[in-house]
Amino acid sequence: MIVRNVAIWFLETILSSLVVGLMLWLLPLLLAEYGLGVLSIVYAVSSALNVFLPLIGGNISEVVGRKPIMILGSTIVTLSLFLMYVSQRISGMLSLILFLVGAILFLSGGSISRPASGALYMESCDQSKLGRMYSWLQLVYTLSLSLGAFLLGSIVYLFSLDVCLLLSTLLMLSLPLLRIFIIETRKPEPSRAGSFLAQVVSKFRALFTELGDRNIRLYTMILVLTSLVAWINLILPIFLSEDIHLAEKEISIFYAISILYQGLLSPLGGRFVDKHGFRKALIVASMIDSMCIGLFVLTVKTYPILGISFLLFGGATTWFEGPAYFVVQEKITREKHRGAIFGAWNTISGMVRVLPPILVVFIWNINHLLPFVITAIVGITANLVLVLRIKLCED
Repeated sequence: MIVRNVAIWFLETILSSLVVGLMLWLLPLLLAEYGLGVLSIVYAVSSALNVFLPLIGGNISEVVGRKPIMILGSTIVTLSLFLMYVSQRISGMLSLILFLVGAILFLSGGSISRPASGALYMESCDQSKLGRMYSWLQLVYTLSLSLGAFLLGSIVYLFSLDVCLLLSTLLMLSLPLLRIFIIETRKPEPSRAGSFLAQVVSKFRALFTELGDRNIRLYTMILVLTSLVAWINLILPIFLSEDIHLAEKEISIFYAISILYQGLLSPLGGRFVDKHGFRKALIVASMIDSMCIGLFVLTVKTYPILGISFLLFGGATTWFEGPAYFVVQEKITREKHRGAIFGAWNTISGMVRVLPPILVVFIWNINHLLPFVITAIVGITANLVLVLRIKLCED
């Protein structure tokens, strides 16, 4: 294990999650002040960039190394917050332009370095403890997210928006500074492809060859399948409001409990994965999912609070599934092409996730419980396919 890299990984997760926790709710509100049309355009442009930037960044990182791309990504996000801060200090059309550019960069800029950072940090961990490392990171992430939403959000009301944005900029500035001290896990091999552009093209060709590998092809199909039903965050608030008749404050409490519950239990899931293997973890998660979705459907109409409690507990199987999927990714990818493959997976997932908001409208109109049932069935199917079909050398 490369202790320095792991320490930086946890520290930057804390610092960045504080800012993300704030911007999750603050940025949509700020954009909405310019109109819902502006808000939708910003998120649409950011979504489009999030489709292509990971693929580009992942392949470039195989040529120049992962560390430079990681520094670039965090620098872009830092710049985005600074632009939004400056926009609050001036007025007129320039203020609007700076704020919109900053918002788009904040929502998309970090995606260029996500494949490289995922690969580097995975390779920095003790491979026998990958599940535990991932789960502890999830715990740190969720706690920091909640803390940032509250503490930095309080600064907006106690002081001012520009003070909050300046503090967020300084917090995010720590990321590129920290990443300077990262130890590169894999230096790019000397290439005979010639120019930088020729080397990148060569990596793209190698990527398509890697994507033809049986295990990677199978995992990609599972990723597409699960991304098609990534609609829970869209439909759950509506369900809690319209069907369970919860007020906004009660919904926020439900979300807070859900996030903390999953975060606090995640180390148990990680330890289970490392001790018993990803297959047993996915089987356990599938059994819990099956039981909880059944109890949810049976009870939610008559006993709403009990029903959503089953839904909450079933959703917590992510503390088994998250570490298990993380371990699978490490086992089926080669270090030589890992950054490029992670970039391709991010791009594929981003393209497919355009469809769930459209699909869920039709399914919701058929039956309000159907989106939850379909999500559970797809998740269980994906888990069992991984358990039964993934073939590893150790098998």
